[in-house]
Amino acid sequence: MQRLARSRGFWAGVSVPVALVAAFLIYGSVHGAAVRAGGVPVPTGDAIATAAAASITALNATPTVVLPSSLNSAVAGINDAPGPDVASSLAPGGVSASHAHLLLSDVGSAGNSVYAASTDKGRVCIFETDGPAGCVNRFDSSMPIAWMGGWQNGSISSLAGLVPDDVVGVALEEGSKTQQATLGNNAFYVEPSADPSAIIVTYEDGSTQSLALPSAHEKLALDSASSEAQSTPNR
Repeated sequence: MQRLARSRGFWAGVSVPVALVAAFLIYGSVHGAAVRAGGVPVPTGDAIATAAAASITALNATPTVVLPSSLNSAVAGINDAPGPDVASSLAPGGVSASHAHLLLSDVGSAGNSVYAASTDKGRVCIFETDGPAGCVNRFDSSMPIAWMGGWQNGSISSLAGLVPDDVVGVALEEGSKTQQATLGNNAFYVEPSADPSAIIVTYEDGSTQSLALPSAHEKLALDSASSEAQSTPNR
């Protein structure tokens, strides 16, 4: 099946291993916070933050695989040292293409795969076939899952992400309807049938949490900030 060309971007919940990291984390801090429904209060503050690797059982329950060569540039992008304008603490660390884990396979219209790999700094990086890559350091109340996505013709075309062990469902809110994502091995993948406004996360205790997705206008603003950051020389 022929793959459709899609522009790609990182969204709240994954850190970007380049100078753009600040702009995307700003988006997450503003839009990532959500209210968890179902009578279960959401704790706040760093005290409840959980290291991502400790919350992803699939990293120990699935065999080690080698990432396909098509993702070599994504691995190189993560392993590239950040410029002097980016705090070293934001660097995800090094990741090995030969020590990844296949979490989902043959998902979506193009039969994509979703992989994860740990870095030598303890972060967990997510890779999608022909897609971008991003790394997450921890899950907390404002960023309870990590996700990244693709855009096509100004709309969200796909979402792939990582979830901690206590997440049992991920769905997209599309107007008055919801679309369930494929979920397995702490990973999810979904292609919207309509422009989604939020990700709905369901936990094993039955509670849910709604995480806003960027609108087309906000996506353009992020792209503009990204282009400006990339064109600014390091000093």
